[in-house]
Amino acid sequence: MFEYHGWVHLSETTCDAEDDEVQLQRIVAEAKALCLAKSDDWGIAEVKLLNGLYFVTLHGFRNHRQEWVVELFSAVGALGRGSYGTLYIRDDEDPQLNNELQYFVMRRGKILRVAEEHLSPCMPILEE
Repeated sequence: MFEYHGWVHLSETTCDAEDDEVQLQRIVAEAKALCLAKSDDWGIAEVKLLNGLYFVTLHGFRNHRQEWVVELFSAVGALGRGSYGTLYIRDDEDPQLNNELQYFVMRRGKILRVAEEHLSPCMPILEE
């Protein structure tokens, strides 16, 4: 099983008040285009406007690893240097990380993979 949950706050700059509305709309349009073909019965990739701010959400359960999930997370972050968010992946077919949640953090549009200490190892913390 391949499980993923993530979100990205889309922002052109590191200060929402300084975002140029035209540039922000370009970022939103590009993010929507990237997400468009990714939602189906097993997952969601979409852009939403919440209280005047734009977010990308990624959630899903697939039978096998989907490389596009991390690629999409990274591509969306690269659109605006003020973007930030998180992504969790659980891949039971990964030879080294099959008992861990992989945790990715986006800060200022750049992706870091960091150790996840609260939900890993999955057995015995989440399951027996």
